[in-house]
Amino acid sequence: MKTKCILGVVLGLMLVSSFAFAEEKSNFTSQEWFDQGVNAYQQQKYDEAINCYTQAIKINPKDAIAYKNRGNAYYYKKEYDKAVSEYTRAIKINPKDALAYNNRGLAYYCKKEYDKAVSEYTRAIKINPNYADAYINRGNIYYDKKEYDKAVSISTEEISIMTRKNTIRLSLSIPRQ
Repeated sequence: MKTKCILGVVLGLMLVSSFAFAEEKSNFTSQEWFDQGVNAYQQQKYDEAINCYTQAIKINPKDAIAYKNRGNAYYYKKEYDKAVSEYTRAIKINPKDALAYNNRGLAYYCKKEYDKAVSEYTRAIKINPNYADAYINRGNIYYDKKEYDKAVSISTEEISIMTRKNTIRLSLSIPRQ
């Protein structure tokens, strides 16, 4: 009898504390939900991250980064169709986001939709001609498809970009007298 009473008290306290926690979260702002999503994502708790980003989006449906981040969580869960859908939503809100195109390309790549992936990487490069990762990803597809001439061409462009970036970094690190 004592055990049942103690168990009842413990369960009651757990219910009250979880209700208080849920009540506290119900007052979260979009940014607070977003931050919770980032935290969950960094801990590889992708379902929790998806839930948090969903809550942020309910409050602020124009948050392109929340859609992109939710897409990233789906991507790491290997739910590539959902990831593509989320990246597409992010791009509709912010069509100048090269990273969203690159990420959508990665999802297409995982789905073995190589032509779509190449198209996405090319869009990312048009937005940001210095986006080395998009060049690398596109070059990797050409390599996988045994289109070596295209892969080498991409690698040459990527090396040029990296050289320019390192030159700029070097220039910035030289103390002025």
